[in-house]
Amino acid sequence: SRPFPTTQLIYNSPILNCTGKNIVAPRVTFPPSGSTRPHTHGGAFLSSRVVSGYVFNKKNGDPMELFGPGGIFHENLECRYTISDN
Repeated sequence: SRPFPTTQLIYNSPILNCTGKNIVAPRVTFPPSGSTRPHTHGGAFLSSRVVSGYVFNKKNGDPMELFGPGGIFHENLECRYTISDN
C-alpha cells in the first residue's frame, strides 16, 4: 500500500458573523508516492495551493488534473475525491 499524507493544523479561527463556523488552514504533506483513499470533506468548502511538488486530483467524475508549485484548486460542498496522489 502507498503512504498516506500527514496533516498539520496551521490556523483555526471562528467566523464572527457565522455562528458555529470556522476558517481552518491545514498543511497537508504528501510523502513520495503518497496517496489518499476516496474521500469527502464533510460539507466544507476548500481552497488549496500547492507549495512544492505535484498532486494529481480527480473529483466528481471530472477529468484528472495535475497541480504543481503555485497551483490552486477548489472544492465545493459535497465534492468527492476519487484520486488524490503525489
